[in-house]
Amino acid sequence: MMRLHDKLLWRGKASNSHTWLYGYLFQDNLTGEKAILKKQTWDENISMADVLVDEKTISRYSMFQDDAGEKIFEGDVIGNKDGYRYLVKRRRGEWWLYDVNNIQEDNAISIIGLKESPSVRIRVYVIGNIFDDDINNFITNKL
Repeated sequence: MMRLHDKLLWRGKASNSHTWLYGYLFQDNLTGEKAILKKQTWDENISMADVLVDEKTISRYSMFQDDAGEKIFEGDVIGNKDGYRYLVKRRRGEWWLYDVNNIQEDNAISIIGLKESPSVRIRVYVIGNIFDDDINNFITNKL
């Protein structure tokens, strides 16, 4: 029996095809396997093989978008044309940006700071994620 995790938007890589699935997170009560569906209700006709996801790639939507309108998920790397690169992580119920050159808890800034003040806000874009890309590539590469 599959149970809806919550009503938030999630993504994860399909276990069989390694393509990204976006939608609602479900968990099997017996096996613990996780699946992502586009709708909030489980249908017994769904092929489990098509919707099971690799648990290491499951990430929650942050409720923020970059300046191109792309949704920002946990594990995304965002950057700007000046070469700044940040890893998006959730900690203690809040969304934080970690400089990819120094991923330390005390070196994080709130994601809210990027969107609150238009006068000081920098334009940022999703440039990759830690599931598809080697984090070390973001340390030296520029947009």
